[in-house]
Amino acid sequence: STVVDLTVGNERELLTRERAEALLKCCGENITEVHLGTKSFGADAAEVAALELKKCKNLKIADLADIIAGRKEAEALEVLKAVCGALPTTIKVLDLSENALGEKGVRALESTLGSFTELEEVSFYNNGLSELSLKLL
Repeated sequence: STVVDLTVGNERELLTRERAEALLKCCGENITEVHLGTKSFGADAAEVAALELKKCKNLKIADLADIIAGRKEAEALEVLKAVCGALPTTIKVLDLSENALGEKGVRALESTLGSFTELEEVSFYNNGLSELSLKLL
């Protein structure tokens, strides 16, 4: 398959490094789409995700909605930077909804978002974005 979908079953799960390794071991060059929602990545799990996502050279769609639930702000921002920073610059669709980004999240992702050269669609639903956050985008 060319799709990695962790949302199947829609079960909320706080991922450990080991669990992230098990779930993401199928990543590779042939993967064009990932859906990581309903799984909450801590720093260790995000490190694994970043390593695996870097293998996905042909990735076009990244659904990263709701991947930091239950995490403290500092860790959540590092997770978002690590995971988004591992995406290929040729990504076309990115969903960052439900991550409570706010202004700090937008600032943390500013350089990464600017590096995507073929981005056609970005979703930021329910992220508590202020007018200033929107201007930053």
